[in-house]
Amino acid sequence: MPHLHIEHMPKPIGAYKKQLQYIRKIWTKSAHSSARIEPFGLERWALLALLVFKLFMPVMFVRWLGGMIGAKGRKISVELYALAVPAVLFALLWLDASAGRTSRLSAGLATLFLFDLVSYLLGLVFLEHIYSGPASKTRSMLLLQINLVEIIVAFATLYWNLGGAGQLLVVVQILTSFLFVGIVLTHFMSRSSSSK
Repeated sequence: MPHLHIEHMPKPIGAYKKQLQYIRKIWTKSAHSSARIEPFGLERWALLALLVFKLFMPVMFVRWLGGMIGAKGRKISVELYALAVPAVLFALLWLDASAGRTSRLSAGLATLFLFDLVSYLLGLVFLEHIYSGPASKTRSMLLLQINLVEIIVAFATLYWNLGGAGQLLVVVQILTSFLFVGIVLTHFMSRSSSSK
């Protein structure tokens, strides 16, 4: 029986440790070492708030857990998480709708996942000078399409469970959709113009 040689990749820095390093960089104003202008004032505080907020989002835990396996493990765990979120929300919506009931759990999870997704999308644009580039443009586009499905299913779950707040939810969904489109366009336009 032949011996299989598996190349061991070094484990990436833990997600929480790396996020704290990013916070320290912004706090000490060393995040833009290659840029001419350092963040200050409102920009600096907004970046700090976003980085701290992301510490408490579920995807950070998923990145940390997957990172224990290695860099590929982290990427695969994020992909599985991105696929699982809309599936879980859809299953909860289907269960609630088929039983003719509303659920605070479903509404709470939909809200949590929306906050998680919006913080990720904001990070794409506002933290691109800190975060490394995407592993693959194709992978990024596929994940963004899954994120769009997540937004749709999350709002459907919220509509079902918070029917009385319908008009406010419509406004929030429209704003979230515009934010999504704006961030995707901004992100990819800036990447394509910087690669020329």
